[in-house]
Amino acid sequence: MVYIPPGQFRMGAQGEPRNREEGAQDNEFPGHQVTIINGFWMSKYEVTQGQWQMVLGNNPAEEFGVGGNYPIYNVSWNDIQNFESRLDNTYRLPSESEWEYACRAGSLTRFYWGDDPDEELLNDYSINQSNDNSSSEPVGTKLPNAWGLYDMIGNVIEYCEDNWHDNYDSAPEDGTPWIGGQFGDRRVTRGGSWGTWPAACRTAARNWLTDDVPARYNGFRVVRDLQD
Repeated sequence: MVYIPPGQFRMGAQGEPRNREEGAQDNEFPGHQVTIINGFWMSKYEVTQGQWQMVLGNNPAEEFGVGGNYPIYNVSWNDIQNFESRLDNTYRLPSESEWEYACRAGSLTRFYWGDDPDEELLNDYSINQSNDNSSSEPVGTKLPNAWGLYDMIGNVIEYCEDNWHDNYDSAPEDGTPWIGGQFGDRRVTRGGSWGTWPAACRTAARNWLTDDVPARYNGFRVVRDLQD
């Protein structure tokens, strides 16, 4: 686990809708200040197949990278709730704002290593479609971000706690998850995967998946509140 300190950051795509960062989508606006009031612990790596099997006694991953040190995938948001309950709910999914804050690690650029998605840097930091990857890879294969978190961009897409909203109008500004709204069965996903092109792996890029649908590209990492 890596300690993530409290702080403030600008969430969402950088720039304004008419002068936006390259690749930015409308759902990444409006950019807004978020205050992470309390520090928290975040898993250094994506949850692995070995960890999943230890807790739940099965391994739903198949074909797209299999092994104890590979990230778990083919799991739904609801499956993850079961995983967390087996651990007495001492671990949870990050809120979307906690996830982006931790991914940025103080950066304001398109990717946490800078604005340029050139092939060399992508290969150093991220497992994604531009590397011609056809599956996930063992966690921690690439370089970490400035706070020591691995695979925040690429490898597997990561679930957040939040329900999906089409933009950030009225989004929480205190780091808490945004629950409810029009899309009660959709959950935010972040970070891109081995099958994602660079524009969708940007730090601000976001997507969603229905909470009962497992996917071959989707996994997760956990956080733990400081007082636990």
